[in-house]
Amino acid sequence: NNKILSSFITFNASNIYLDENATSNFSLLLQSICNFSSVLRGVIEYAIDKELIDKNPFDRFKLGKNTLRSPDNKSSQKEVFTIEERKMIEDAIWNDYVSNPKSTVPLAVLLDFYTGLRSGELVTLTWNDIQGNQLHIHRTETSYTVINSDGSKGKVIYEVKESPKSDAGIRDVELIPKAMEVLNEIKKFNIEHDWDNQYIFLDDNKRIIRKRLDTQIRKYCKMLNIE
Repeated sequence: NNKILSSFITFNASNIYLDENATSNFSLLLQSICNFSSVLRGVIEYAIDKELIDKNPFDRFKLGKNTLRSPDNKSSQKEVFTIEERKMIEDAIWNDYVSNPKSTVPLAVLLDFYTGLRSGELVTLTWNDIQGNQLHIHRTETSYTVINSDGSKGKVIYEVKESPKSDAGIRDVELIPKAMEVLNEIKKFNIEHDWDNQYIFLDDNKRIIRKRLDTQIRKYCKMLNIE
């Protein structure tokens, strides 16, 4: 967002301008403006202290009422399952796994419920990340699309990134008893199938990708008529 904003905001010693094209080409969040302006204010105040300019152009900076938008909370609310829906999905997962135990992908969705991890964090977990009842989170999954020689889009490549996007992504998550139950079942399954890959969630002894989680949860939602 800062790169977008910097292309539209200019200033001189007397004024700061927000290009009118910003409102037509981008829907700018209020938080984005605040984050950018706080940095810019610091630069300007430093310039005033060094007597490079004699006044703060921010005093003349104004925005139109329709320039900014607030975050859309409705879409976020729709993505949260109710307690009843979660119970329905949990039951469907266990029934699915017990009746047709071909892989532990359903259990990955279940562990996600119990830990609240991002899908990219979940599918890159290894057994070494478990220390007692603590789960150490420090890696994630990234992806990119291969561009063919003719300029068309090729396949999507998924890779494990050994460090998260920020230091905040490195953390320990406590494993509740239900989460430990899921992990014990996964370990039992992997041993029975002679799967010795370092990653926890496997299919045919290969690490699953986060897209599999999305497909799996959509399957249960459709089956249970959960929108």
